[in-house]
Amino acid sequence: MHRESIRRCSRCILPETWPGLRFDEEGVCQQCRHFERRWGPWLRDPEVRARARRTFDRAVELGRRYRRGRYDALVPISGGKDSLEVLRIAREELHLECLAYTYDNGLMTPGALENIRRVTEALGVPHVFDRRPEQKDLLRHFLRKTGLPCGACFIPVVFGVHRMARREGIRLVLWGLARRNESTMPVGKDPWNFRDVVEDGLGLAAIRGIWGSHPVLDYGLDRLRGRLEVVCVPDFFEWDDDEIRRRLGERFGATFDGDHSDCLGARTMEWAWYRRYGFGAPTAVLSQRIRVNRITREEALERLARLEPPELPPSIHAVAEAAGVSVEEILAGADRDQTPYNRSLMHWVAEIHRNWILGR
Repeated sequence: MHRESIRRCSRCILPETWPGLRFDEEGVCQQCRHFERRWGPWLRDPEVRARARRTFDRAVELGRRYRRGRYDALVPISGGKDSLEVLRIAREELHLECLAYTYDNGLMTPGALENIRRVTEALGVPHVFDRRPEQKDLLRHFLRKTGLPCGACFIPVVFGVHRMARREGIRLVLWGLARRNESTMPVGKDPWNFRDVVEDGLGLAAIRGIWGSHPVLDYGLDRLRGRLEVVCVPDFFEWDDDEIRRRLGERFGATFDGDHSDCLGARTMEWAWYRRYGFGAPTAVLSQRIRVNRITREEALERLARLEPPELPPSIHAVAEAAGVSVEEILAGADRDQTPYNRSLMHWVAEIHRNWILGR
C-alpha cells in the first residue's frame, strides 16, 4: 500500500494499518473519541481538574494511613523525566516517605543511571535497583521472537513493582505514566501475549524468579482487597514536558536527550513498528499532540513527511550487544509472524478492552 493512499483519521493522523483501528461515520478513529471522553472535560473545566485532584489526595492519604511498613509510597523510576518528576512531587510537595524502585531491563542508558543517582541522593530517598539474572535471557528471547525489546520489560516491571510493594508493606504505587500526553502503542502489553512469547522456546519456569509463581492472580487479589492502589500521577497534574525538563535540570542537574532517553532500545522499538505496520513512533506522537491541541493536523502531516520512514538506528548495535544477539537476529525477529502469540482467549479479551473501551 502506497503511503499516499493510506486512509488516516480525519482528526489525528493514525493510519488504517494501526492494529484494531476503526473509523466512525465522520472518519474519526476510536482513539480520538476515547481521548475526548476521557480528557476533554479535564482539559476544559477547572472544576473537573479540582475534583480529580481531590481523588488523588484521598489516594495519597489512604496510602499513608494503611501502609504496613516504613514507606507511604513506592515510586518506580527509570531515569526519565516523568518518573523523576513524580518522585520529586512525592517528596517535595506531598512530603511522603518514599521508596524508589528501578527494574533493570538491561538497556538503561548511562544518562538515566546518572539522573537516578542525582535525584535520589538530592531528595534523600532510598533506592532499590532490581537486577535479575533472568532478564538478559528474556531480552534476548524477545528480540529473536519479536524484534521488540519492550516486550521483555513492561510486564516484568509491573510485577516487579508489585512484589516490592508487597515485601515492604506499601499500599500506594505512584507511576510516572503520562497517559494524557504520551502516545499509545500499536499493540498492547498484556500478560497473555507475554506468556505466549516466553513459552515459545524459553518457558516460564526460566523466569519465575522475577516475580513468583502466580503474579497475575496475586496482583489482581491485592487490587480487589484494597491492599494495592496504583496511581498515574501525571493524570492529576498539569504536565508540561519542557517545564519538567527545565525544572529537573536546574534542581538536580538531570539531563534528557529527547523522548525515551532512558532506554537504549527506544529507537529499535520505533524502527520495528515501521517495519511491521508501515508507520513509526512519530505517527503516534504527533497524533497525541493533535489531541492535546499542541499542533494542527496539517502541521503534523508536514512534520511526518520529514520523520518517516526511519533509518535503521545506530543504537540497534548497542541493543544487540547488550542482549547477546546479532543485528540480523533482531531484523529477523521484527519480520516474524506474530499471530501465534495473539491467539489466546485472554489476549483477545485484553485487546478488545484496549481497543473498544480504552481506545489505546
